Amino acid sequence: MDTLDADKEFSKIGSWISIRSLKDATNIQAVYRQHSRSSSADSTSPTPSADTSITMEWKPNTVINQSACFTFIHGNYNPDFASPYKPTITEISESPSGKQDLESIKYFLQNREAKLRKLQKRYKIDTAKLKEELNAANENIAKITKEANFYKEQNLKMKEEHALQIQLLQARHEQRMQRSKQELNILLGEFNEKTAELVTEKLNMAHQQEIDKIHGFYHEQIEQIREEYENELLIKDEENDELRDQLDRNSMLHEYATNNDTNKINNEKNHIIIRALEDQVEEQRSIIESQQRVIEHLTKELKSRYNRTPSRGKSFDIHGRKNSEKSLQTILDQLSSFIDTADPNSPRDFENTLRSLQSKIDEKNGSCKLSF
Repeated sequence: MDTLDADKEFSKIGSWISIRSLKDATNIQAVYRQHSRSSSADSTSPTPSADTSITMEWKPNTVINQSACFTFIHGNYNPDFASPYKPTITEISESPSGKQDLESIKYFLQNREAKLRKLQKRYKIDTAKLKEELNAANENIAKITKEANFYKEQNLKMKEEHALQIQLLQARHEQRMQRSKQELNILLGEFNEKTAELVTEKLNMAHQQEIDKIHGFYHEQIEQIREEYENELLIKDEENDELRDQLDRNSMLHEYATNNDTNKINNEKNHIIIRALEDQVEEQRSIIESQQRVIEHLTKELKSRYNRTPSRGKSFDIHGRKNSEKSLQTILDQLSSFIDTADPNSPRDFENTLRSLQSKIDEKNGSCKLSF
């Protein structure tokens, strides 16, 4: 097996002669058959006779001169690769040029053996060198495999250490993320609380300003109504005083007429005066009714304005608004009942009631502020 492997390796190197040709050349009988063939009728290139001229043209790869010197020098014309016909030794010996062929064959064999020996020596030297190189290469491969295994182990260790470091970094990163998340949630909670407080304060301030504006507007309206009603009461008091004076005069005239037996004239005058007084009374009643209508209209307008006031704050209490509406309704009911039962000749009663209503409205506004 070693020789075959060596032969293969030697053939792969690209030597000038193949191992197969060397093996064929070592077969002496084949050599004798090649050099002792003679021309025949079947041969495509017949061998010329001994007395043929060198200048005679023949087909390629045919022997021109059978001398030993010529065959040794001119190796291209050696009959090694001739036709498949190979004569025997007896045929060579019986031929006229047999002795000369035997000498040339012997000389050729000696040269071929010398060449084979040189080739065998070279083959052995080359195989020994190749074996040494192969051993060195195997040793290098073993060293390289050891180094590769060592580096593989180092790589595995480094990978394990790197994986552990990555896991530790991930754990630390997760812990930091959890801490930052908790801190962020705390900050968001504090921020939301502060913003809610600020928003409620702003809304309360805006709502309080709106309430103050509405309170001032209602206070001015009530003051205007009170002043107008007081002026009307004063005018009515003056008119009533004049009417009383006229009644007194009329009564005196009536007594005087009755005393002077002028009943008819006095009665007619009295009827005229009574009609005039009745007309005045009806006028005052119509005035009072118009005032009541004005008051009702103002109450409706106040209610509608109070209901239309926007509530911008989310913290506005609906229950407190309902209570304020009820309190306003009670105040208006008291005002209407007072107008129904009040004496038109007493403006002080109306002024006192307006003051009491104003104080009640102030108290209700204070309670609304607290509820808001």
